[in-house]
Amino acid sequence: MSDRQQRLKDTEPQADMEDSATRGLAFMLQIQYAVDKGWSDSDAEWDSETSVDGQEEFRDSSSDQDSSGDSSEPHVSDSTEGNQQPEEDVSLSQVRCAGLRRLLKRKSKRHTNFSNIISKALFKFAERGLHEEAKVLLEFEADLDYTDTETGYTPLHAAVERGDAKMVEILMMCDASASETYGETDETPLVMACLSGELECVRMMLEHGADVNGEDDDGKTPLMRLVEEKGSFQVMELLLEKGADVNSDLLEPVLYELFECSQEPIRYGVEAVRLLLRHGFKPQCCSQQSLLKLSLTAFDRLFSLASLLCEREDTLEPDHDECWSRLDVLREALTDALRGRSEAEARALVDKANVLLDLPIVHPSPLRFTLRPVRRPTGAGSGHRGAEWAVDTEPARESGRPRRGRKRRISEAVLL
Repeated sequence: MSDRQQRLKDTEPQADMEDSATRGLAFMLQIQYAVDKGWSDSDAEWDSETSVDGQEEFRDSSSDQDSSGDSSEPHVSDSTEGNQQPEEDVSLSQVRCAGLRRLLKRKSKRHTNFSNIISKALFKFAERGLHEEAKVLLEFEADLDYTDTETGYTPLHAAVERGDAKMVEILMMCDASASETYGETDETPLVMACLSGELECVRMMLEHGADVNGEDDDGKTPLMRLVEEKGSFQVMELLLEKGADVNSDLLEPVLYELFECSQEPIRYGVEAVRLLLRHGFKPQCCSQQSLLKLSLTAFDRLFSLASLLCEREDTLEPDHDECWSRLDVLREALTDALRGRSEAEARALVDKANVLLDLPIVHPSPLRFTLRPVRRPTGAGSGHRGAEWAVDTEPARESGRPRRGRKRRISEAVLL
């Protein structure tokens, strides 16, 4: 073999690779042209480097050009915009789909990288909301699990990010997975939709078989992630209606962390617990991260949470000596809270603690707290700080019937 022949032979693999890349680019551009004649060769950048498995990298540099519009149809030239009737739009979509289908039929048996290219196209179509065109690609078995190299998203992620419930339905009907993570993203499409507040996308995924209790790598379900991130109550209600587990071992610790930080506003957390209670949530008494015990320990700050939990007739008191009692926890918390308080502030705290002892109606505590001054600052009135107080208990007065003023007392204590 001559030197020239050897040099030609050495260049053959490179030539084959470059030829394959060129064919791949041409195929993608043909798909673009079949769908939207507004895309031209100048709208696409080709990265000549290939991945390890030889799959071409394609980037659409014009993907943001039509992001300002909310239409699910592709951009068309100015000469056809503005005067389109719905029937004509449908007709145009049918023409595009017919052209795309003919192209795919021609290429399906001849192009060596056919599956990867149409899977990339499916991702692009999901980003742009091209519903009917995406259906054509799915007819040719585009990969629903295709992962975009830049974002780590699948076509279903792209549809959720767009808030496109119709595209979500199309992909889910073809068995897209809503409960798996792909690439570098740690969010499943279902979790992504929940945290984004995309109610209809969440509904569509759940109605088409998404696992409402699917766990991520940390063992957290969509409901837990939603509570953790203080997400939409509408989405939370939907998850609960669809069977989200409210008594998972990890849910109460998530709630506990939500209330534990003294700097966090508690309104969201209280409403979340109220909603969970309506769907069967049962707080644990003797667990290490007991929400009930936390609310009693910090009853002044978490009074609305404590009263919500204590007024539940099905809230269980600790049932063995090794655990805590409501009276003991409140007495210790009250003693700590009274340090340095004025008499008016001290009496307000005692009233709050007694309201919690009065709950629930079925099993109120037989004892009540009373306030006893230990030391008053010399020459200072009852409104001055610096006094020391002791907490005593005495038997509660028996009335023989439910206390009519209980709700009023709760309201008054919240305002104090």
